[in-house]
Amino acid sequence: MTEKKDILFILPPVKPMIRSLDLVYTYFEKISSQSKMKLLPIPNGIMSIGSLLEHEGYAISYYDFIHFESKKSLTDLIKFLIQKHDPKIVGGYAYTPYINGLKKAFQIFKHINSEIITIAGGPHVTFLDTQTIKEFNGALDVVVRGEGEFTTLELVNKIVKGKDYTNILGTTNSKKRNPNRNLLTDEELANLPRININLIPKSELKKPLYFSIHCSRGCTYNCTFCANPHFWNRKLRFRSIDVIVDEIRMLNEKYNVFFDFGDTNLPLIKNFKELVKEISELNFNNSLGMVLMRANLVNDERLELINKMLADHPKSFITIGVENASDKILKNMRKPSWDIQYEALKKVKKHNINSIPSWMIGFPGENVETMTHNLKCLNFLNKSDLIQTAICFIFIPTPGTEPFSNPEKFGIKLNTKNWDFFDRAIFPPPYSLINENNELILSSEQIWAYYMSIITLQKKWRFKKYPETYREINPERFLSYLHTNPLYYNVNPTESDITTYEDYGGNISNIIFSCV
Repeated sequence: MTEKKDILFILPPVKPMIRSLDLVYTYFEKISSQSKMKLLPIPNGIMSIGSLLEHEGYAISYYDFIHFESKKSLTDLIKFLIQKHDPKIVGGYAYTPYINGLKKAFQIFKHINSEIITIAGGPHVTFLDTQTIKEFNGALDVVVRGEGEFTTLELVNKIVKGKDYTNILGTTNSKKRNPNRNLLTDEELANLPRININLIPKSELKKPLYFSIHCSRGCTYNCTFCANPHFWNRKLRFRSIDVIVDEIRMLNEKYNVFFDFGDTNLPLIKNFKELVKEISELNFNNSLGMVLMRANLVNDERLELINKMLADHPKSFITIGVENASDKILKNMRKPSWDIQYEALKKVKKHNINSIPSWMIGFPGENVETMTHNLKCLNFLNKSDLIQTAICFIFIPTPGTEPFSNPEKFGIKLNTKNWDFFDRAIFPPPYSLINENNELILSSEQIWAYYMSIITLQKKWRFKKYPETYREINPERFLSYLHTNPLYYNVNPTESDITTYEDYGGNISNIIFSCV
């Protein structure tokens, strides 16, 4: 039976691959093990756009090719979705490493029904709009650049009514690139309808859900490794506290949801004290997870408020973007100095809040000396009980960042532009680091060895019953491996938490180092 929809939103498929040792945060591992079900993330952006369109009277559907239980064949699945929904429009969102999956899905949609209009949004296509349309070779009709709500609404209005849609602000098509659309104002953002996750199939809503609360959009900072400054024009806007709390209350009462805060700097939002009061009075079925915070914003008053908000959630934690222990590299990142970072971690400990900082591997300026220094600092922070673990990932020069636009300036030599390899935790990075004379400083394999060393270090932190020497990475041993066996050791295969398809990608684990 056909349930005709105006637009079908999708998260595209990914290729089957080996997962590295500690890719899934411990917090999420515990959720999955407790519930004996895979955790289903709710994509905030797609849900916001879909909820607005539904509010305006359009029939919306959503399918997550990565996390939903699915058919074995990607082609068979897309045939089924077309038969079930007969969509006029298919809209997709993809981060850089998943852009090839979006291309493959759109090609199949177009092959089965060439009348379907395909739309893509997100940071990657925003910054590489015309290039992406060419790469998709006729499978992509429109790119929505930047914030998607009003642009997508105008697009759908035109397409459903059979009108010309090639001149809409904030879009790019094969014929032209239209001027940018202004960002939503505070008032427009505050008045967006609350997110309605009933767009997700009922069978999938039985799973434990992961929802990242967003109280604001944008960031006023200008970190070198981040595309946010260019995507949001370094502007910070705020949602209505009433809408946020109502949204959380509805999700908490109806579903098995685990929450965290996705705002890059939560204490900067308007009426932060009011938000804390409202959140602390909610009776959550599950715990709150992560709160993001920049080191230079950490002070006693803000930590007291966060402690109040997290009082009933002992497993919650603050994530400070420490990223590195080298002042030179932190300066290149435009991050606070190591002294500021260290003092922030001490203040968090003083307020008895768990601290799990993010840590970036392989940023320009790294060398053997900085890597061993970072390993020693991580050992010290854990032994001092200033951090419980760390969220580690490899620096990737994604579209929209300065290192991607000007790799030579940052001493980066790109080895590939196959987007599959632009992942922060699965492959050796798609680049090597070089000096001004084009001489190699760190190879892709050596950066990978450094990453694997830190991942192993995290594993050892969990076994506190062993002597401290066992729970450390010995820098001399690390250097020996680095020089004699740069791959250190291969990734440890773990059970994948993603849905894969027999007709997309095959098993690419055998070519894991082909990008170096």
